[in-house]
Amino acid sequence: MDAPALLGAVRSRLRRTVALGGAARLAALLVVGTGAAVLADRLLFLPGALRLALLLGLLAMVGVVVWRRLIRPLRVPLSDRDLASFVERRVPALEGRLLTAVDGIALDEAERSLLAAALPAGGA
Repeated sequence: MDAPALLGAVRSRLRRTVALGGAARLAALLVVGTGAAVLADRLLFLPGALRLALLLGLLAMVGVVVWRRLIRPLRVPLSDRDLASFVERRVPALEGRLLTAVDGIALDEAERSLLAAALPAGGA
């Protein structure tokens, strides 16, 4: 696998992980928040105005989670250099070759073959 294809696969997997993590936090907040609101209403017999305040508070928390865990992280651009550095930290066997390839520095044939051997064959 060549460096641009690997970085594209890493980029898509990282974005998918961030999106799934944010969605999981959102789902957990909705389940726990709704459960707590229903339980409080059932046990305390809340008046309508307090129910509305509870609902608005839950909606505000949902908005904060959506912004902080979904929208904001997914809007961050991921440069090839940042992704190459990310991969290099996790695969020390690359020994800087991926960063060198991303920076546009020409690799000789031996370095190129070592880079190809160190990169995973099936993707990220």
